[in-house]
Amino acid sequence: LPPIKKRRTDASTTTTIIITDKEGSSNKAAATTQTESPAKYVLRTFQEHGADIAEQMQLGLQQQVKPTVALIENYTQDKLMAVRRNNLPELKRLHEEEGKPLECCNKFGESIVHLACRRGY
Repeated sequence: LPPIKKRRTDASTTTTIIITDKEGSSNKAAATTQTESPAKYVLRTFQEHGADIAEQMQLGLQQQVKPTVALIENYTQDKLMAVRRNNLPELKRLHEEEGKPLECCNKFGESIVHLACRRGY
């Protein structure tokens, strides 16, 4: 199969996919343009498979952590650096030896677990 090159033409709504041959020249007849936003595509796909979007969004809002002052204050650089470096022994040390709570989040409700997951740990 020829390689596929993706070029983003509009960050919010349009993605252009150009199919090229092995030498890298474009095949204009095979060019495809998608004009549906990624968010609309996901919603449409879930709906096509029978998902109740309103119900799922409500469940998500109910499960979301509401950041408190204490949770935000506990979201410190030493914990963030340990997570970023995938240093579980340091997190354990901070919690067990220094008594620092690991229950913490930023002002958006994102915890150190979110950070670890985003980094693939």
